[in-house]
Amino acid sequence: MKKYTKKIMKILTLGTLAASLSLTGGCGKDDEKTSVSLIFKCQNQFWETPKTGAEDAGKELDMNLSFDTPETEDVKEQAKRVKDAVSRKVDAIIIAPTADDDELADALKYAQNNGIKIITIDSDIREEVRSSCISTNNTYAGAIAARQAAEILGGQGEIGIVIHLETATNAQERKGGFVSQIDEYNQPEDKDEEETTDKLNIVATESGNGNISDSKDAAKKIINENPDVKLLFATSQSTTIGTCMAVDELGKADSVQVIGFDSFEGKEGSKSSNEYLDSGVLDGFILQNPYNEGYLGVRYARDLIDGQSIATAIDTGATLVTKDNINNSDIQLIMNPTKLMEDLNNG
Repeated sequence: MKKYTKKIMKILTLGTLAASLSLTGGCGKDDEKTSVSLIFKCQNQFWETPKTGAEDAGKELDMNLSFDTPETEDVKEQAKRVKDAVSRKVDAIIIAPTADDDELADALKYAQNNGIKIITIDSDIREEVRSSCISTNNTYAGAIAARQAAEILGGQGEIGIVIHLETATNAQERKGGFVSQIDEYNQPEDKDEEETTDKLNIVATESGNGNISDSKDAAKKIINENPDVKLLFATSQSTTIGTCMAVDELGKADSVQVIGFDSFEGKEGSKSSNEYLDSGVLDGFILQNPYNEGYLGVRYARDLIDGQSIATAIDTGATLVTKDNINNSDIQLIMNPTKLMEDLNNG
């Protein structure tokens, strides 16, 4: 029990603001294992980390997990998989909604009416069809990116945004937080001062459609159509990878800065986030805690099934990572949660 408690406390240092965790798990209905369906947005590398977190929690609590994620971001396919989970009579569904969509909301309501507990992670949907959302505070994360952008540009210059999906709530919130913070920087400190033309200007927003290839094309379009653009803000892992690839291929690392989201390995023709930081293509990224989204999603699903109440919103934290701080131990813990769990299990 001492080793288990140590593990839970260590995991909590990875950025979650959850007030507490229940360290006991019930035995489920009639001593059968509790079953949970996890429906992520798509099958790219970002979702490998929350899957690992979910699997670790599932093993600790002796729960049956199924991963029912569409290959690409498709909200209608998510709705279909929710209905499939209902037909299998799962106890809970943990879902990362691709969009706050009526068809998906109806499917989740149908699941609720059949006694299934619903938790959203990473992005949200209307509150009435879920019990809790476990995610980054996306508005705040967007504001962090904007503060870094303003510092890099010295308070003036053209900015482009590569958004991962216009219909995704987390994309809207990240963009909203970024834009609001930029607007604040553009306000005169003295109300009597006239507004200056030397300010931060968001000149274009393009969608990456939830994939790397389209994100690269979107970034190239912004750069080619706006020759004075000085910085690109990318709102997800896939858009960050695509944007970095575009800047790298166009040879614009010295003139176009990139602020993105999430660390990544070198795949699908891209370099890793570490390599892009080292080469100056990537100037910083917002590090989320996807491991905890999966881990806490399963733990709190267990609590709901056992009749406990949980918070309606749980913030898993956001940290700005740059070349200067990437090797800090707390950042490395979040970036390498699998190694952390191996070390804890071996120690």
